Amino acid sequence: MADAIITIDMDNAVATSHGGSGDRRGSRKCIFKWPQDLVDHLGDVPRMPHVVAIGPYHHGQENLMAMEECKSHALSRVLSLSGGLEKSNFVEALKKVEQDLRDHYDELDARSWPSNFFIEMMLLDGCFLLDFLFKLDKLVDIIIPEHRVHNPD
Repeated sequence: MADAIITIDMDNAVATSHGGSGDRRGSRKCIFKWPQDLVDHLGDVPRMPHVVAIGPYHHGQENLMAMEECKSHALSRVLSLSGGLEKSNFVEALKKVEQDLRDHYDELDARSWPSNFFIEMMLLDGCFLLDFLFKLDKLVDIIIPEHRVHNPD
């Protein structure tokens, strides 16, 4: 059973996770400020992040600014692991897919996000998430030593 392969129809999962119809011919939007099923579950309670903003919806809010420095440190760590690539390499790669990224956000005001700001935010947030996952993997190795058997690094 441990070797079983699990397949998920992500197109349908994303389309239905926010209360959509699952119709793939419609909008490419799949990143929502708050997914409808979560809103339905939580009801009418304030839904604001308390520690970090990932993506444009809450970016720049005063109470989340402390984590922006952490994101810059994460970028530095990811760059140090990138085999000599520079920030400009990542910026250029993101520019090539910028419109696709924007198209996936629901309720994104393009005028509020000029290209250079949007790309910078995506780079910092992406590196922050990668760095977080690297750290989480190391923590799992400490807490569950047998994890190393499958993950020797």
